[in-house]
Amino acid sequence: LMVEWEGRPVGAQTISGEDFAIHRVVDSGSWLGREFQGRGFGKEMRSAVLSFAFDGLGARAATSSSFLDNAASNAVSRSLGYAEDGRGALAPRGVSRETQRFRMTEESWRSRPRAPVEIEGLDACREMFGI
Repeated sequence: LMVEWEGRPVGAQTISGEDFAIHRVVDSGSWLGREFQGRGFGKEMRSAVLSFAFDGLGARAATSSSFLDNAASNAVSRSLGYAEDGRGALAPRGVSRETQRFRMTEESWRSRPRAPVEIEGLDACREMFGI
């Protein structure tokens, strides 16, 4: 999903779910242009995709991960209610880097007030998601 601000692309948010119809678990990832970091975009992007997952698709859990040295991304995950869920590794550019894994349950998502998100057009493509 592309994120725009004032008509300019500022970042991207992904969501995926292997065997989603069975497990009801999604994984999210994001990229945000450096000049837009620290302005609340990352948190808003992730919150919107989580609303889509939990409120639109009926997800039971959501996972995410970020590099240990990416304090801002880790802070976004924690601020939205994710719990730490172990460590992993990714190898961008062929070099292994340790990651922090996060997991949020539907119960945790619903345990606090969230900004309303309007989802348009989902009914026409529910079958694509196995729901």
